[in-house]
Amino acid sequence: MIPRFETVPDHWKKPYGPYVQAPEEHGGEWWLINPFTSGEPWLQQTVGRKEEKLPDGFVELFGRRPKAADFMGQRNLRRAFQAALILWRQDLKYFRESGTPPWTDAREIAAAAQVYRGWQMGEPKFYLGRYDWMARFVDSEIPDYDSAAWTVINFPHLVVAQYQIRLVDSGTTPAQQHPFVPPHVWPNEESQQEVA
Repeated sequence: MIPRFETVPDHWKKPYGPYVQAPEEHGGEWWLINPFTSGEPWLQQTVGRKEEKLPDGFVELFGRRPKAADFMGQRNLRRAFQAALILWRQDLKYFRESGTPPWTDAREIAAAAQVYRGWQMGEPKFYLGRYDWMARFVDSEIPDYDSAAWTVINFPHLVVAQYQIRLVDSGTTPAQQHPFVPPHVWPNEESQQEVA
């Protein structure tokens, strides 16, 4: 596969560097040109390739196929890109459908969704996949946060607490702290002073 990126530093662009930009109708990405590639490698990559057909609702939950350009600026671009691509392919392989679980009703979902909106997590989006029915919070600060649909519907405050613990683990403190989260999870002034 020929390396290509959505953006590259100016010193990588022709005439100083080896990258040439494809026309907009071919994606507009920057492609590496060298003696082993033709003058227009984007033509070879797109000829005969079918547009990927993804199941309904999949892109809303898991996004489009990751590109290497999405990881520009990360320390280990190749490893991060490969890990994201493997996870995306697994999600696609096991994805069956999106929608609401057949064993619940709209009132239960609406009641739980009200709790999640109140805690700034957005609406849960349900899907059937590898682990049966799950819910994902694509509008939250952790878009890939998901939990079992049964738990999401029946125990919303437990899910909020688990979400906030993961949020704190990623370095963000929620504005409103849920009372189910143990006190030792919250960063305190003493620990922040020790770090400084």
